[in-house]
Amino acid sequence: MPFINPYMEKLDQFQPMIIDKDWLKKSATSEMIFDNSNPLILDIGCGAGNFLSQIAELNKKFNFIGIDLNYKRLFKGARKVMRKKLDNVKLLRSKAEYIEEYFAENSLSGVFINFPDPWPKNKHRKNRLLSKEFSLKLYRLLHKSGFIYFKTDYLPYYKEVKEIFSAKFSSITKDNSSLKEIELTIKDTVQQSITSEFEDIFLDKQESIYSIIWRKTP
Repeated sequence: MPFINPYMEKLDQFQPMIIDKDWLKKSATSEMIFDNSNPLILDIGCGAGNFLSQIAELNKKFNFIGIDLNYKRLFKGARKVMRKKLDNVKLLRSKAEYIEEYFAENSLSGVFINFPDPWPKNKHRKNRLLSKEFSLKLYRLLHKSGFIYFKTDYLPYYKEVKEIFSAKFSSITKDNSSLKEIELTIKDTVQQSITSEFEDIFLDKQESIYSIIWRKTP
């Protein structure tokens, strides 16, 4: 008898928070998913929703979609969102590599990428999410002033990603005047240090965290 993940059924109780990816078909926008024109933000690899639920609660005038492949993590995230009674959050079960199959060009205002798997062994590096190909997907999906906020605990990955993304995006530091022009989500995150569950683990171990903010370059 084939294994059936018990969290698959448990997610059903959170409809319509859970998006049917077959419904999106490269045309998803805020208007289509949330029935309003508020800026649309992705949280890629949203995990159990610690970061997503906090950032969405602070920014009610923004729409958020959390993407993760793991049923159990999505269930935990959905439960957090429900407890906070947030109507500006949806969840999508998918590999992040497929985002261009779901969203319209220029439809995203920002993307958070917190601690993606760094695949540290050389033989596994091909599995890393943040590649040149993926950077081009994000470039097409982000509108002209869209941002990307990336965090990792693995310095070699940080350096590699920084080099890849510099071809299409300009970096912004916390002291950069351009930060003032970025939407409220970025400023709240920088100022209030909202963390994901993975970041909490690394901070408890007193490990270094590397982060960078990019803005789409016209």
